[in-house]
Amino acid sequence: DANKAQQDAEKARQDALKAQQDARNNPDDAAKQQAAQKAQQDAAKAQQDADKAQQDADKAKQDANKAQQDAAKAQSLADSEKAKADEQQKKTDEADKKAAAQQEFADQKQEEAQRERTEIAKDQQRLLQDALAVSESNTVIGLKVVDSAKDLSQMIKVNVETGATVRVSPVSLIHRRIILPVANPAVDSGSATRNIKESVQTEAMANDIYYMAICGENANQGAVRLCLLDSDRMEIQKESNELVAEDSVLVNDGSSYYCVIQDGNKWVVGKYDKSLNLQLKSTVAVEQNTPITVSPRAIVVTDSTGTIILLNPKDLSKK
Repeated sequence: DANKAQQDAEKARQDALKAQQDARNNPDDAAKQQAAQKAQQDAAKAQQDADKAQQDADKAKQDANKAQQDAAKAQSLADSEKAKADEQQKKTDEADKKAAAQQEFADQKQEEAQRERTEIAKDQQRLLQDALAVSESNTVIGLKVVDSAKDLSQMIKVNVETGATVRVSPVSLIHRRIILPVANPAVDSGSATRNIKESVQTEAMANDIYYMAICGENANQGAVRLCLLDSDRMEIQKESNELVAEDSVLVNDGSSYYCVIQDGNKWVVGKYDKSLNLQLKSTVAVEQNTPITVSPRAIVVTDSTGTIILLNPKDLSKK
């Protein structure tokens, strides 16, 4: 460092003075004269090194002072920025709290408005139901044609005093314009039939008033089946597991119901009870649109070859 260089220079100067003194004392001694000259040169060089070291030390000190000043300035700037950031964060926190309070108030008002709308909707629904109950209190069920070419019909309710249609069934695919009233069928789910849905128990359904019909179409993943429709909403409540021919008739004889159903790759006569449980099926194939005429002694149908045949009412075998 600069101090050591200065010490070295001072030592070299002392050595040079001593060598010069020896040279003066021995003017004829060439070696001492050369030693004095070399010592003088070494002292000069040492002094140069000391001066340079001092200059370097002074510059380093200046650099250190500047760096310290820059650091102090940067710290001051950082402190100022932190103060600004803290102030901004404080404002942000206050704004967030205010926004949260406003949102909570808005949510509360929205919830109150939703509850009010719900209550109004319930009141309107009750009024509509009451009005509908009054309008349907004196009605009869009938059918209206919706597709003559396909022989499809739809159940309706008609006011007997005014003749006005007060309700239309959502089922518009009743075949052959045939609906048969059924009293007290079992419409709960079971292995023999397809339970469609759990419905609201209306007055008509509580009294077990239903209508049997052939419903559906063989399109859009649909199928034609024997079904039970309630007499209130006129919706399908139950379906047969078996597929029914689109052109099949539906015939009632006492507690039995007959139609043409699919059995593998052929069509046969099926016998059902009022709850759509299949009881019997014929042992011979029939035409899909065969008439079915039931009598105590025989059932008259047309087989798949177009021949009129007789079926035994007891087991639907060919007589």
